[in-house]
Amino acid sequence: MKRFTILFIIVIMFNNLINGQINYGIRVGAVSGAGTTNYGLYVDTVSGAGANYAGIFAGGKVGIGTTTPLATLQVGAASAVTNLSDSFIVRGSTLGASAGNYSYPAEIQNISGNLLRLQFAPYRRADGASWIGAAYRLQFGVDSSFTDGSKAFIEIGGDDPNSSGGGFISLGTAGSDRLSVTNAGKVGIGTTTPTSLLHLTGAVTGKALAIFDETGDQAIFTASASGIAKFTVDHGGSILANTAITATTGTTEATARTNVTTVTLTAAGSFANNDIIYLDNAGTDYMTRIVSGGGTTTLTVSPAVSYDISATSHTFPRLTFSSL
Repeated sequence: MKRFTILFIIVIMFNNLINGQINYGIRVGAVSGAGTTNYGLYVDTVSGAGANYAGIFAGGKVGIGTTTPLATLQVGAASAVTNLSDSFIVRGSTLGASAGNYSYPAEIQNISGNLLRLQFAPYRRADGASWIGAAYRLQFGVDSSFTDGSKAFIEIGGDDPNSSGGGFISLGTAGSDRLSVTNAGKVGIGTTTPTSLLHLTGAVTGKALAIFDETGDQAIFTASASGIAKFTVDHGGSILANTAITATTGTTEATARTNVTTVTLTAAGSFANNDIIYLDNAGTDYMTRIVSGGGTTTLTVSPAVSYDISATSHTFPRLTFSSL
């Protein structure tokens, strides 16, 4: 049987505070020795009773790695700052000043075939030694070979690419930012620098950049201004533009025309090419589009129309859609 040496130095003091000196219930002094293993304090298994306790701290603060704990349990040194936790504090090593640096003060582990790890890790998003550019990540890892953030992470930090120091939130997978929120409340999907309240960017093969799938009986999409709907794609796929359109009213020439692509008005209007003209005749009315000649009295239109002598014309501004 191998033998090893355990050296205990215990100082027990029972006296009360005298002349401002420090008093200890139990103090374990420095331990050193040439043996294989040294223990400063070793508490063995406690068993046999209805309730077994290896140790109880009924009051006071416990410090591990510090002689001046600021909370009920503190691991590592800490600074006395405003709104400091009074229950639990963990402080890791100093975070490096280069983008991508990490430190690892705490993690939770479990076994499920592999070693599952949930880390609480300070992270440096941008170069610098101050809190600007620093963040905390809650990140998931597997075993000992995972790359930082390569699985999934939630990041809350002080660096905002749009406004340094204003606050920043990011959700990531596979080591990349997927959804970001800036201090201005702008949300970016596929970008960490959104320029609008919702900014989507990226390349999607064989799919639309955004898909709206309304499975009930409501509108698929509605755009509004000050709470008033202005543009709607209804459940049937129809496009509704709830916009007040003012028509320009005029009169055609004092000659009747049949099946023509040229319309002559008595006065030039403020309309433009691609505007729509509605011709109010005594019989059949016509609607057509201005191809050329907008702003003049002679318009080329399509399709062909017919109009009466001095028929009334109503011109509506165009509604433009991008090519699909």
